[in-house]
Amino acid sequence: MSKRLSCIYTANRISSLAFSRPSIYYISMKIIFSLKKDNSIVIRRCLSPAGDVALPAFIEGRPVTELAPYAFSHSELGVYDNAFIFDCDENTVAECTAENEALLNKDEEVICDRLLSISLPKTLLKVGRYCFYNCGKLKSVKMYSTTIDLGFGMFTGCNGVRNLDMTVTEGRRSSLNDVLVNIRFPLKLTYREAAVDAPEEAEGSSGNAANDPTLTSRIAPSDISGDLLPECYNIGIGKADGLEPMLLNASDNSALYEKSPVKYRLIFPEYYENSKENTPARITVRDMQGSGYMYRNCFANTMFQIKRYDSLFAYAEALEPEETVCELALCRLETPTDLSPEAREKYVAYLKLHAPKLTELLIRHYENDEISMDTLRGIASDDFVTEDYLAKMTDTAVKLKKPDILSVLMDVRHERFKSQVQDEKGENAPKKRRFSL
Repeated sequence: MSKRLSCIYTANRISSLAFSRPSIYYISMKIIFSLKKDNSIVIRRCLSPAGDVALPAFIEGRPVTELAPYAFSHSELGVYDNAFIFDCDENTVAECTAENEALLNKDEEVICDRLLSISLPKTLLKVGRYCFYNCGKLKSVKMYSTTIDLGFGMFTGCNGVRNLDMTVTEGRRSSLNDVLVNIRFPLKLTYREAAVDAPEEAEGSSGNAANDPTLTSRIAPSDISGDLLPECYNIGIGKADGLEPMLLNASDNSALYEKSPVKYRLIFPEYYENSKENTPARITVRDMQGSGYMYRNCFANTMFQIKRYDSLFAYAEALEPEETVCELALCRLETPTDLSPEAREKYVAYLKLHAPKLTELLIRHYENDEISMDTLRGIASDDFVTEDYLAKMTDTAVKLKKPDILSVLMDVRHERFKSQVQDEKGENAPKKRRFSL
């Protein structure tokens, strides 16, 4: 295959990373990449004027399996040997030469200072060291647990990361624990359970793939290693000889960003390390401050243990601020999968004492599309929400000027406590008939 065909990728059309906006949008960016020995792709640099970036899973039918070190950082700018660049504005492809390297190395061209959110494809297996070094505005990361080879200092200098959306394949080695430990700041995790079935054909492909003109390339079983790629892409790989090669619509990478169902939505508090030195004995004692470190170690053989997570609530209640603890408890009630009755009682007991903060968090979650109106109504209708508690929630909604939330809370109050309200007004007795025919 020619070098030109190996590197052309129409990167204008990509999937949006914004968790509340799953639409397709158009941006202009430049992708610098090289071919590996196994014909997979390593992305060496991504240049884009936009802050929300979703990397392609395939380029000309070949899987993107690696991000090079410092791929999104100002550091390590230099020679791009054996690499190619695609300019999405001009729709041109050129080899990286000494002439255009000077343009690529300009600080204003690098996305580091503008990167707000990043979506990594499920084909990705390796992230190089310091890949997002000093991306200070980075807030949201979406990735898959099958990206298991994480370079040292992956998120060093990314002090603004607050949201992690990870799709986890149950029963397989997961990188979730490594990612959580690399982010020591307060973090909200959206834990999705990967679908076990193979993905459907990419949009635009027909049943007779061999005659489909939209297919730009095909991957033979010998082109990539089936042992390395995630299981959902091992179609026709490592099976009996004589099977047709896997056919992919390489121009529609958006179809590869399917939404798996949310299993948990969890809060991981902040933690930091404090070292104390005993000078005469020359002994250094490491002390972890905050409950976040304990929460980040609720794993057994890289598998997340939700029961161990729930058992640590007493530590969070003692060490963390009110807002963090309230949101931690609220997220578990919003996604109560595998929530035991004992753990639920602990969360409810804390929320009973913090009605205003609970209301503020419910409003925030609803406006961020993290919960539906039905979920909000369900929490307001829970047994632990008494009439006085609901009145406090209503007052908070009034102060925050949220009429849609206020209407829901008033409806719930009317439905649940209608008889008490009528008794107070003396309207519970049967009314007299004014006339009869």
